[in-house]
Amino acid sequence: VDREIEFIIDGEVHRFEPTLINVLDPDTNEPVGKRLQLHDVTKRMEEDTTSISRDRLTNQYTKETFYGLGRKIFANAKRMGQPVALIVLDIDDFQNINSRYTYVVGDEALVQLVEVIHMVIRSTDMMARFDSDNFVLLLNRTNEDVAYQICARIKDAVATNIFNYEGQEFQFTVSQGYTVFEGGVEATLEGMYETARAALMTSRGQGRNRLAYREMRRY
Repeated sequence: VDREIEFIIDGEVHRFEPTLINVLDPDTNEPVGKRLQLHDVTKRMEEDTTSISRDRLTNQYTKETFYGLGRKIFANAKRMGQPVALIVLDIDDFQNINSRYTYVVGDEALVQLVEVIHMVIRSTDMMARFDSDNFVLLLNRTNEDVAYQICARIKDAVATNIFNYEGQEFQFTVSQGYTVFEGGVEATLEGMYETARAALMTSRGQGRNRLAYREMRRY
């Protein structure tokens, strides 16, 4: 066997590297057959084909890595006919935190924000820091109802959390925009981002601690 084998596990394509191993007779120690052993190389292949880089402050994926890995997830979702959601969020009046408490506290606010969000999202979801306080989440196998629930949980979790840095306690909120691809239109990951970004602009226009949905269009 000299080629990789693909299996669909939980809706995702996994690639395995097969190896034939001799089966020995326990008495004579002579080969009596062969056994096929499969080694999952999916993660290794993804890392080999995509430059993995993370933001130094928050340890989240960079924008470049998000698109590199995200395009694979999005393409697989389209092929399998599964929904995928994308959320764009940022801190309401983040500059005020920097001005009032200093940039050091602002950086710590970003770190703690990421921790709060990861307590809400699933381990299979992907998160990236695009710039400053702007974060993007890609949620695989997520329809509109579930995406809304996750956004609402993030909104409430952040708003009720008391952030702390060296004895200074403060609170803030986030605004979110999200969209969902469920088939029916020609779309790209970049198009999903632009759609969710437009939804974020809508939520900002409604005030603080808001979220807004925008339907995917043809991109």
